[in-house]
Amino acid sequence: MNGFEMINVFIDTSIFIKMNFFYGHPTFAALIESVKQGRTRILLTEVTVEEVKANIRGNLTEI
Repeated sequence: MNGFEMINVFIDTSIFIKMNFFYGHPTFAALIESVKQGRTRILLTEVTVEEVKANIRGNLTEI
């Protein structure tokens, strides 16, 4: 694992909302790169996934 310890990261719905669901945000980009390097593991609950989907759908209906 390239000398790094694996880090588990739990992401809650509030983070997605704070980043305005922009997955190209530098914070998300850095996290994705860390996952690709095998340094980080993302943990999401099914509840979080469904909340994110519901928030995105809600935002789309407001447009």
